[in-house]
Amino acid sequence: LESLATDSGLHQLLPYFTQFVQDEVATSLRNMPRLKALVGTIEALCSNPEIHVELYLHQLMPTLITCMVAKRLSADPTDDHWTLRRYSAEVMSGICARFGKDYPTIQPRITRTLLRAMLDPRKPFSTHFGAIAGLAALGPRVTRLLIVPNLKAYLEVLEPHLVEAPEPLPPDGGAVTEAETREHAKRRVTSSEARRVHDALKEAIGACLHAALAAKQREERERKEPERRAELMRKEYPEPGGAGKGRPAAAATGPRHCNRIAPRRGRRSWDCAPACLDRGRGPWRRSPGAQTLSSRGMLPPAPRPSPPLLRRVLTAALVLAGVACGGGSDGASESAPRGGAAGAAGTFTVAVAASLAPAVEALAERSAAAGAPRARLAVGASSTLVRQLELGAPYEVLVSADERWLDRLADASLVDPASRVTLGRGRLVVAARGEAAQGEATDGTLPGGRWACGDPAHVPLGRYARAALAGRGQWDEAAARLVPAADARAALRLVERGEVDWGILYRSDVDRSEAVHVRCELDAALHPEIRYVAAAVPGASDAARGFLRALAGPEGAAVLADHGLDPPRQRPAEGQAEGPAERPLAARDREGAAR
Repeated sequence: LESLATDSGLHQLLPYFTQFVQDEVATSLRNMPRLKALVGTIEALCSNPEIHVELYLHQLMPTLITCMVAKRLSADPTDDHWTLRRYSAEVMSGICARFGKDYPTIQPRITRTLLRAMLDPRKPFSTHFGAIAGLAALGPRVTRLLIVPNLKAYLEVLEPHLVEAPEPLPPDGGAVTEAETREHAKRRVTSSEARRVHDALKEAIGACLHAALAAKQREERERKEPERRAELMRKEYPEPGGAGKGRPAAAATGPRHCNRIAPRRGRRSWDCAPACLDRGRGPWRRSPGAQTLSSRGMLPPAPRPSPPLLRRVLTAALVLAGVACGGGSDGASESAPRGGAAGAAGTFTVAVAASLAPAVEALAERSAAAGAPRARLAVGASSTLVRQLELGAPYEVLVSADERWLDRLADASLVDPASRVTLGRGRLVVAARGEAAQGEATDGTLPGGRWACGDPAHVPLGRYARAALAGRGQWDEAAARLVPAADARAALRLVERGEVDWGILYRSDVDRSEAVHVRCELDAALHPEIRYVAAAVPGASDAARGFLRALAGPEGAAVLADHGLDPPRQRPAEGQAEGPAERPLAARDREGAAR
């Protein structure tokens, strides 16, 4: 782990590390020591200042959130999996603090996911604990804005389970059935988990309350600091002929401004300082001495009023204490902030392949501007999104760049077959930085040097590229120079930044880039047809299904065409062979295929 956190030559291995962590977490959800090691691997990679791990955050963050909110993280529910959830929350908080400036949407997306997990009454208390720990790790402000308003509604769900654990069954209880034994063990585990969640809530609210009180004390000190400094200055520079240090003359005669020059350093007298500072005006602020002190940082800023949210935080903390102890009055309970799942109402999540994200995002913005519910996008490789759906990710619509992954979900009854639609078709090109005319290949040969593409092991772009190069007889030679990327957009970034010499990309991605240009187009007959498909999950909301219909309708077709996608080819009638590709093929690709 120390090597992962410090070595500077690991950038080429990042795709393999991220894929390894994803696969191991997906298959080790009952192996807690291995999960801790994997979270430590994520922490080490994200703390290495020499590598660009931000290109792979969209793969690492879902894995990290899984280690926070998964239903089971150990073989035995009584194991200490709570420490692993807190550790994952701390790592997630550190990633948001480091990369939040460059990626301002990373923390809002995480907080929305955790809030939905916390407010879902169908989730187990272990998931609620991880969500609360994650929100609390993001700081007191997140606690104040997200946990406190939903506190009353959540305690109504939690309070019935805050009871004493049932007594153990007698060892010689012959009348106890096996079903009763299992139910008794389940009640004991649920009661223990509820108390853990209650403790996490108290810690989160306590940290928020402590931060609010500390801010109040800090403001009080800042308010009194000018008077304290003025008193120190009066003692250090007494007025000539006065009563000396600490004399009460100014208090007896009232505050006044003295134009006489104090000895030793040529500054004005300090008799008027406290009154002028209390009123925030007067000759103290206009005098040259005050300007000198301000320029040297000796005068603190003007006192600010205390934040009005402090009263609400104090009220929420008192409500928590009253409800937890069972002694809160009805009036206090009714005055507590109202909450619930209303914050997540009216929105839905669309899992979209990275190459199609700009088009889907454009349609989502149009729909939101027309008054439709807002669609939130989860962008990544099709394989990653499918695995997240299999692990219970709250997606309602999936847009995939590979039909095989959608078939896999259909076989597992995780998508609605009746909602499946074909959105469009893509094309593969060889692209590089610079102008299109520079070094254009006319003989079917590939450029030299390292090249980027999606990882052929799981990314659709990589699978298509491998098939195309294998059809040209060039895969074996090119595979040794491949820099695999996590998805299509990551491969485009590698080419744009000059970290590789060229890449095989989607034509729609290259057309939107200003730094990358097409060198040649690959023969579509050499690889499976690039067909973008979409479907809704069973139980998807009406808003999500309406968005899917708009995506497959005329409006969506126009948006997809604007982003470089070809219209979907009509399926041939039953018993009729499918014809060749509709688009013409470049002569150089025909020659390469023939060779």
